[in-house]
Amino acid sequence: MRDALPTEFVRSHTSNSRLRDHVRLPVIVGGLLQAVLLGWYVVTFGTEPEIFAAGTVGPAVAALLTEPDAGWVDAPLAGVFGGCLYLLGVLVYGVYVASGFEYVLATWMFGEYITLAISQAVMLLPGFVFFGVVVGGVIGRMKLFWRRRS
Repeated sequence: MRDALPTEFVRSHTSNSRLRDHVRLPVIVGGLLQAVLLGWYVVTFGTEPEIFAAGTVGPAVAALLTEPDAGWVDAPLAGVFGGCLYLLGVLVYGVYVASGFEYVLATWMFGEYITLAISQAVMLLPGFVFFGVVVGGVIGRMKLFWRRRS
């Protein structure tokens, strides 16, 4: 009987690629930059539809920092990582706001932030994956074209 490794749950049975193989420095840098930019954007302008444009920064940074053939993987992963960090920041801010109220009102206040985070996750994360694939693919092809040309 074989012991199950924790990575078997994220390992594909059709390829040797693992999720942890793609969580490298470009993904982390792109995700952190995207989370900070999304937080700044929401504080400054609110949750306008242009937030998707702010969400393409992380995938673009990850695609620029990675190898040309891995941009289509790293870019959407950076977008989702940055989006999840941003949503975690929303929940932490909700805890901060709710801590100033009494228990019952604090529960309702934090519930509003949970609802906000869930609704934004449903709306933003698939968009960040789609735009990450597009941005990562375009930047990866441009880098590959530039490398072949020179």
